[in-house]
Amino acid sequence: MDEAFLARLWAKLYAINTSPSRRGPLALDATTRALYERAAADPSSLSGQDRRNILERPSREEEESVCHEVCGLTAPELVAKAVQDPDSLSYREVDLIMRGFKKHKGIEDLWRKAEKAAKTKDELAAEEACWPKRLAWSDARNAAREAYGTGGYSIRRSLMSVPWQDHIMNSSASTKTLAPSGFVVFYTKDQEIDRTAFKAQLKKSVSLGLHRFLLLPHEPIIRGFKLHDTPHDSLESLQSHFVTMRDAGGIPTGLRQDAFLYVDDEASQSFKSERPFIWLWEPQEQSESQEQLGPVKVDIMHVAPLLLIWLTQRDMALEGRQLEMWRCKPDLEGFHKAAAQSRNPYSGKEHDGIWPPLTFGI
Repeated sequence: MDEAFLARLWAKLYAINTSPSRRGPLALDATTRALYERAAADPSSLSGQDRRNILERPSREEEESVCHEVCGLTAPELVAKAVQDPDSLSYREVDLIMRGFKKHKGIEDLWRKAEKAAKTKDELAAEEACWPKRLAWSDARNAAREAYGTGGYSIRRSLMSVPWQDHIMNSSASTKTLAPSGFVVFYTKDQEIDRTAFKAQLKKSVSLGLHRFLLLPHEPIIRGFKLHDTPHDSLESLQSHFVTMRDAGGIPTGLRQDAFLYVDDEASQSFKSERPFIWLWEPQEQSESQEQLGPVKVDIMHVAPLLLIWLTQRDMALEGRQLEMWRCKPDLEGFHKAAAQSRNPYSGKEHDGIWPPLTFGI
């Protein structure tokens, strides 16, 4: 099945199923809760009626009657048509599928009128005031979807199976509305180089990444993610500067204490390339006899949440971690190993040494 179509369909279904008119029951009775829990734990155990109850779909007879009235097809035939040839669907067929095969929306219109009548003046005003924010969220999601496309869907889905969001949201620093995380970002002090454009692109890339991969329940992470800009004297060791900040309590709560990002002239110039990057490094807290690993380039489109996911795994219990991707572990050596496999798909697939390796489908 076409990945682009799947992505569009999922986006639309997500929008429909999170709208105020499809919230689901405000409180679950014991039977409904048991059904939902069984569906989540073992989808194969659901009967046809179970599925209808969960989806709030009409009886099979009513569903077939409505479907035949609209398009002359059975419900399974219409579903097959949507999957195989979505461009051939009429607007009425699309509307029928998206409404879950319910009766003509004249009934919905009546329900909405009743709903409006039941709300207080303040409730209606509050709902109207919320629309700009709701539209802004939708616009941000659409922009992120366009920026990332649908490539690498299976790998991104695999990465999102790691419960890193819960780890951040359950930390002692998190609240109901704000879950802090992020990175210290060093910028060299150089009056002759304007970092404004690079900073703006990095900020935009972070926003796109968070909106692309996080859903509404994880908004506290989106609100709490921070890039802590820190000026740096090029004569001083970056690693020493970071350790000094950390030991003095100068790193904001929730930000990574074991790794940092930095921008030098090379990174700034990459702003004009197909894969702008930033450097990832960490303090070397190992014996002098061990090899000192240098920094690694990270695609700014994957600073959040992919890099954040990868580093957050270091803090998680083993059973909650997906330790290897690209056959590499989430340590600095693993980043170097993965970056060494990366090829630039925009310029003859030459090795570019940038993490993550796009050749693995990200």
